[in-house]
Amino acid sequence: MNDREPENDQLPLDWFVPLDQRTLEIRMAEYSGEDLAESRGFSQVLERTKQMPHFSAARSGWENVCANLQYIQISFARLFSSVRLPTAVKPRGRGRPKADPDGDFELLSAWMHCGIWLLSHEDRALCMQLLFRHETPLTDALRKRCQRLGLLGWNDFPKTYHQAPFAYSECEGEVGFRIAPCWKHLLTCSKGGQ
Repeated sequence: MNDREPENDQLPLDWFVPLDQRTLEIRMAEYSGEDLAESRGFSQVLERTKQMPHFSAARSGWENVCANLQYIQISFARLFSSVRLPTAVKPRGRGRPKADPDGDFELLSAWMHCGIWLLSHEDRALCMQLLFRHETPLTDALRKRCQRLGLLGWNDFPKTYHQAPFAYSECEGEVGFRIAPCWKHLLTCSKGGQ
């Protein structure tokens, strides 16, 4: 019999530390964003955009939105929603329908990790359509969602950014971003550094 604890190299050390609700919400969006970026070929975007002016402010705002969305609580509530409650106990929906938390979470997953914060509203909609295979890009709805959530993008810093630093680009079936000429020096690697 072996008295040693089983080793698990797959889990990060901080996984075992109990986390507060805010940190859990942020980590959930973080991991989802990393998976999304990796699966769609955007894995280097986050690292490269850390050099952009106002990255820290955009990141801090994103973390606040992640924590306030309370997606984990919504997910748990869905797990137990199959339990039938008597009609008298069920709360009645009034007024405007609530925002779609799944759509909010998709946007948060892509916002920092896929560089959506550096795209124009039109390009954000196209990129979200590509990332999540939506039927049609809804530019105005996405703009309103960003505004409702309070996400900070390049256009929230007009003294620094006079145009979107990235532009959505599709060429011969390949999708990517074109970098605005004034930002190329920050976002391209030197040949010796790659």
